[in-house]
Amino acid sequence: SFLRQARERFILLNDAKRLAPITNSLAYVLSNRYQFSEAEAFYEEALRYAAQAKLTVTKAEIESNLGYF
Repeated sequence: SFLRQARERFILLNDAKRLAPITNSLAYVLSNRYQFSEAEAFYEEALRYAAQAKLTVTKAEIESNLGYF
């Protein structure tokens, strides 16, 4: 998928600012496809990227998605 491709590119660049929302989106898509284990792992990863990049609003969005999850 395009999200996975984007994620891989930004991993190579070590760009936590871009990885946080991309990984969050990927987790959301996976949760809607009932791939719960993988989605949960990506949500946790997205939280780490958001904290690393000091993205307070993005972190709150991820936490909200986790709450619905």
